[in-house]
Amino acid sequence: MVTCKAGSETLINQNVFHGNYPNRGPNPRELLGIAYRPAWSGPCDTVDGWDEARLAKLPPRVRAVMGDRNTRIWNYDGGNVQHDMRSDAEGIGPERWVQS
Repeated sequence: MVTCKAGSETLINQNVFHGNYPNRGPNPRELLGIAYRPAWSGPCDTVDGWDEARLAKLPPRVRAVMGDRNTRIWNYDGGNVQHDMRSDAEGIGPERWVQS
């Protein structure tokens, strides 16, 4: 059991089964759930592009990284893979992201 004083926070993996005692206080409990999806994988489905008016207000250095939100980058030559790592087995190729 993780116990915290009022106003404290804790960080757990969202896949951990968790529960809590009833909230008997006057304030609601709040949760911020954050998930990571690598930029190279792109979105799960097509998403709208950036708002051009808002994009125009950004500094050039920030605007430079605000590319097409539907881009997927396949970099099989990255330095963090084994030299003999397979890329043709079912379920590990880029085609797994293509929806029919």
